[in-house]
Amino acid sequence: MTSKPNASSHTDVGVHWVVHRGTVSCAVVVAVSQYEKISHLLHIDKGTASSAGRPRSTCRWDTRLQHREKFTTCIRNNIRDYGSASTCLKELLANTDDAKATHLTVCLDKSCYTTDGLLCEGMAVLQGLALWICNDAEFSQDNWTSYTLNVGESAKAKDTETTGKGALTAYSLADVIQVLSGDHLLTLDPHGTHLPDKLESIFGNLVTPQDEHFVDVANDCPGQLEPFLAFTQQCPSVPTLALKGHYPGTLFRLALCTRAAAEASMISSNSFTAEQFVSTLHTFLHAAPELLLFTRHVKRISVYMKEDVQTPCTLLHECAATTSSLPSAIQTCQLHQLSLSLQHADSSKSNKTWLK
Repeated sequence: MTSKPNASSHTDVGVHWVVHRGTVSCAVVVAVSQYEKISHLLHIDKGTASSAGRPRSTCRWDTRLQHREKFTTCIRNNIRDYGSASTCLKELLANTDDAKATHLTVCLDKSCYTTDGLLCEGMAVLQGLALWICNDAEFSQDNWTSYTLNVGESAKAKDTETTGKGALTAYSLADVIQVLSGDHLLTLDPHGTHLPDKLESIFGNLVTPQDEHFVDVANDCPGQLEPFLAFTQQCPSVPTLALKGHYPGTLFRLALCTRAAAEASMISSNSFTAEQFVSTLHTFLHAAPELLLFTRHVKRISVYMKEDVQTPCTLLHECAATTSSLPSAIQTCQLHQLSLSLQHADSSKSNKTWLK
């Protein structure tokens, strides 16, 4: 199950859940940096290397000067210029648009979900206050690669339509990110403090896998799926997740940093309470209609609040855009009319019209 390191990559980690002879274990796919490889390759003793069959004298290289940038340092360096949490939401909207999704759903979830049936005990603290970022496009293989094997490298440098470096801004809100899309559930833990064996990522299968070595997430750790099942059943703007079913979209679950987590974090010192983040949501929703002026694919933004496990999501704000052509007499100006319809928390509606 283990693949060879990729010599062209930096510090890349990917993990698959596997079962071998009835025992759950992890096959870790690691590609170390070229500098770290030198520490293993350039340590040559007498007689171990030769030229034209003649032993060389002892040659020992000093390997103490190595490049060992931690995953957390890479992320911190990428997100430090993005600013506030509301800026992070705008960046995640841009990544949703890059994925060619048409609908972005944001929800602040105050629920406390079960702490039983989890992957490990360390995941229990992540079952509380969380932010959902959802869209109606499935993750492609390039997207999975951007989040795991190409961490810190912007995929946009190669393909402007794939998830790039900006998606790392989610780490300004949460130390651990869960991504559910299609047939897979990915958990990213850059600190290696929540996943078993100090792993930084784990990749599981949602449906009964064709390969018997991959763990069936629904059976082996059903508690990890409870937030996803409950949320999708109670939020009207996202597809419902069926147990052991394919999911036709993408769900990001960000367990918002608590004060204790922020104090220990090597990525961000930001911490959040539900009350604080409500203010962030209002800042974002007020900007949402104008943000639709700059998206190519996203035409609807919905913002919700969820109070507890059993309570349906409450709509705080929704805006939708429709584009129509202008009369032919002025089409040469390449202008289009953009109509925005807004629905507010009190069920009132309003409309705006823009030219773009």
